[in-house]
Amino acid sequence: MMCAKQLFTAILGAGLVYSATVNAQTCSTPYQAISDEPTLSVVKQAIDAAGLNEFLDDPSLDATIFLPNNAGMTTFLEAVDASAEDLLGSDRLENFLQNHVHVVAHNVSDLYEGEVIDMVNGDEISINFKKEDDPKYAGCGGNHLHIGSHTNIDSDPIECDIQACQSVIHILDYPLIPDDPALQEEFPKLVLSDIGNDEAHDHDHDDEDHDHDHDDEDHDHDHDDEASVSGESVSSSERLFGFMSDHQTSLEFILEAYLIRAAMMGSFAPIEAQSSDNDQGAALSLRGPSLDLDKMIQDDHLAENHAAQELLCRLNHARQTFDFVQRQAKKFSTLSLGEIDIWSALENLQDLREYEAALSGNEACDPDMPLLEHAFQCAEICRQKFPEDDWMALVGLIHGLGKLLAHPKFGSQPQWCICGESFPVGCRFSSSISNAKFFQANPDRRKKSFATPLGVYKQNCGLQSVYMSWSGAEYLYMVLALNKTNLPPEALFMIRFQKFRALVKPGHPYHDLLSESDIQLLPKLKTFMDSVEYKRQDISNGLSEDELKNYCNSLIEKYIPRGTLRW
Repeated sequence: MMCAKQLFTAILGAGLVYSATVNAQTCSTPYQAISDEPTLSVVKQAIDAAGLNEFLDDPSLDATIFLPNNAGMTTFLEAVDASAEDLLGSDRLENFLQNHVHVVAHNVSDLYEGEVIDMVNGDEISINFKKEDDPKYAGCGGNHLHIGSHTNIDSDPIECDIQACQSVIHILDYPLIPDDPALQEEFPKLVLSDIGNDEAHDHDHDDEDHDHDHDDEDHDHDHDDEASVSGESVSSSERLFGFMSDHQTSLEFILEAYLIRAAMMGSFAPIEAQSSDNDQGAALSLRGPSLDLDKMIQDDHLAENHAAQELLCRLNHARQTFDFVQRQAKKFSTLSLGEIDIWSALENLQDLREYEAALSGNEACDPDMPLLEHAFQCAEICRQKFPEDDWMALVGLIHGLGKLLAHPKFGSQPQWCICGESFPVGCRFSSSISNAKFFQANPDRRKKSFATPLGVYKQNCGLQSVYMSWSGAEYLYMVLALNKTNLPPEALFMIRFQKFRALVKPGHPYHDLLSESDIQLLPKLKTFMDSVEYKRQDISNGLSEDELKNYCNSLIEKYIPRGTLRW
């Protein structure tokens, strides 16, 4: 197979650099894309009438937008014995349209079999796949995708994955009907049902042989067991957090997840459990029986941060897909977050707290160590361990700057796509990755093209041709590459793969992807990984703080001569 066509193209010696992608300001917003598509003219009129054009004209909107084409709208209006003017004048038009928008962009490849997705209006739709050889679905990569709403007619996408800035549009052959009794009062012939209703899934306007065949006995999705998510329906909350007790509602689980995150550090101060004679604490279900908050905080399992660490891993492993990584690279490669000097960037780290070390359970780690103190320590350790490569001290100093993604100035990105272990996407997930069992919820596992050790890559194509999971390390690598610093390719290698721990584990996982130059850098990478471990280390014969800062200033002048970086 050919190596993946990269967003990263060579502008340094080893080619470890991102290529600037289309500027977000020049992309088509969802509203512009809808306006430019003739088959969406009816729904475009509805959007204008409901006043949603401004909402959809935002280039920063991150959403999945399902829109019925003109033929689908005509079929719907005929079914409810109404005209376009009747719908445009409806008091429920906005709710009707909001039932077609889900906040967070998903390509078809990101969707799960049996998934239930929350829409902007608070309603839900269901996702089902079925293999069919029908040229009608060629625009969706051959995926025959059924979307169930509150009607007995499925909506089938006939054109998918239309990029509109940060959003994705899927064109349907029938609208998604909300559970709206008021809409039914306006259109008495509208028949509402529960989502996933099996009774009548034929489109009246489809060919005679276009039967959806949704009976339970025949409901074969042609996905192997390992690739499906336990064969069970997956709600949007479960998709986000990765696991949920049988006894929990979505809201209870979300509350519990955030309580655990807060109590176990994250970006918050630890919670002190409060109770009174009349209040025994907040009772929350933790994978079974209810537990009060006092007991939850004191429980050994939680005290050792296991639950919060598991939450982080499940989020990371479930959502780091090939498509997600590409979207993040495109989004952040515009370098539109501002331009600041290295020391100001390091000072901004003081506003953050180390998250991963707090959850690691490793007693050797010191999560209370300030990030800036850790940066100076790593610079000195690298200066001593790599005397022949002065740039390694600078790499040690700045290696954690990618964590600025968590800073409010940089968008307060979630921790699951900042920290954690790095790994390749676009090929089989190795069992050598920590908590690899959680990859069972990752939709890429269903793709045959990603199911081999090489996946979409060539043998020994080199890590410069491989997409890595999105993280703070990947972001910093991209920033340094696009700013065209004087750092050598080896320095960018250390930055990018500082958390790629599986690469240096026994058994040589992922070595089929490595080039000869990659292999030669592995011993240095392993030493660097040990040098930047998040713990206080004894350093003998080290420079004073002022001496180290002056030394690092000289390295900044040498390797980042402009002194500032665009982020």
